[in-house]
Amino acid sequence: MSESFACSDLPLPSLDIWGKEAFSCSPRLLILGIGNPDRQDDGLAWHLINRLTTYWGYSKVLDIGETLPVNEGLTLCTDLQLRPEMAEDLATYTHVCFVDAHTGALPKEICWQTLQAGFQPSPLSHHLTPQSCLALAEALYGHSPAGFLLSVRGYEFGFSRQLSERTQRLLDSVVNPLLRWLTPFLQQG
Repeated sequence: MSESFACSDLPLPSLDIWGKEAFSCSPRLLILGIGNPDRQDDGLAWHLINRLTTYWGYSKVLDIGETLPVNEGLTLCTDLQLRPEMAEDLATYTHVCFVDAHTGALPKEICWQTLQAGFQPSPLSHHLTPQSCLALAEALYGHSPAGFLLSVRGYEFGFSRQLSERTQRLLDSVVNPLLRWLTPFLQQG
């Protein structure tokens, strides 16, 4: 079961509440942006990840499949889609935030959900859900990080690297609440 929040109500990470695992290390968060930047609003996560890299002073654009360790507690990554082999990397984190666009199937334009690891069948042969990816990490590597999904409504999915005006406004509105949410991880290292 997942819990949904409005963007303005993102629960700030209190690591006691977030499910700090029995780790001897400090909390580590992976922000994993999923989507195709060449398909307009499907590339929302890529745009968001690169907005964060610019905010933190990185001049290079993070391309699909690249990872950027911001500090010891926070890593950014983009990819076209979730893949089973990502479970090994996910298992090394205490927390993961999946970022993706949605097409209106979720109740709000900006949807924040806590996730529970669990296999979810898909009608598509090439689709792996974040919950299933977390379940694979648990089953194969003995640890599933606390999982979250930040999903923003996409409206246009043509062949372009430019977001639609509506989705661009939504992206603009989510950056500051996300930066506040990330504060505990930015204060490490």
